[in-house]
Amino acid sequence: MRIGVLALQGDFLEHSQMLRTLGAEVVEVRLPADLEGLDGLVIPGGESTTIARLLIRYDLLEPLRQRIKDLGFHLDDEGLNKVFEQFKVLADKKKTIFDADIEALAEAISPRI
Repeated sequence: MRIGVLALQGDFLEHSQMLRTLGAEVVEVRLPADLEGLDGLVIPGGESTTIARLLIRYDLLEPLRQRIKDLGFHLDDEGLNKVFEQFKVLADKKKTIFDADIEALAEAISPRI
């Protein structure tokens, strides 16, 4: 299994090491191209405003929008903003966010295509 860990800030090294001990192939995601071919993405929790700024700075917001679409959801900008706001709330409460968490947030905003 190929799992990405968003490696922009926070304790991404600990997440990467743990996933490796569990047998996953780990990709530290810093650029949009790093998202290619992943089976899942771990977004370490932390200061969500910082994460939001870094996602924009490193051009990762659009690839994450595509990831949500790949999970079966179509969101316009307003829907994506709603999901992202809920994502930030969740990120401040949880250490790790999985695809299932993103799916639940998107499902609350828009049904699957």
